[in-house]
Amino acid sequence: MEKLSNVILEKIENDYRTEKSQNYVKEKLSALVFTHNNLDVNQIMISILSIADGNIEIIDKIFESNFHGDPHDLIEILPKDILERIKMII
Repeated sequence: MEKLSNVILEKIENDYRTEKSQNYVKEKLSALVFTHNNLDVNQIMISILSIADGNIEIIDKIFESNFHGDPHDLIEILPKDILERIKMII
């Protein structure tokens, strides 16, 4: 597993209570480091973690979708309930 930044690790530890779920999310996010070295992967990771808000199912949906690390793709695959929450904020 690629080393994740302290900011990412802290967010994971705050959002995911069990060690099993923390390790699962770390493994998923580490895959981005290997495939997208030219992007600011930390920003993408923080976005994913913020969108998921501690929900493993959303992490899975993101990685099972057509998301390949492009931030534009991330917006397109957001679940409708999250899009509604974002609309309420802005």
